[in-house]
Amino acid sequence: MNQDLLNEISVACKEDKRLRDILRRVLSMNEKDIQVFKKKMSIYFIGKETQEDLEAKRFFSFILNDSNAQAVAQKIGII
Repeated sequence: MNQDLLNEISVACKEDKRLRDILRRVLSMNEKDIQVFKKKMSIYFIGKETQEDLEAKRFFSFILNDSNAQAVAQKIGII
C-alpha cells in the first residue's frame, strides 16, 4: 500500500462528503460487486485525460484494491 496515497486520499475524504459517501458505498460492496464496479470504472476512464479525470481514476483505483477502502475508513474514523 502506498502510504503517501493513503494519506492524500484520507485527507480528501475528510474534506469532501461526496468522497466519504463513495467510500461508504465501496465498503458495503461484496467482492463480486467490487470486481464489477472496478471493471465499469476501467471502461469509463478509457480516453479520459483531464487532471480531474486522472485524480478520480487514481482515487477509484486505490480504494477498489486490496483493503485500501478499509484503511482509509479507519484513518478518517468511519470504521
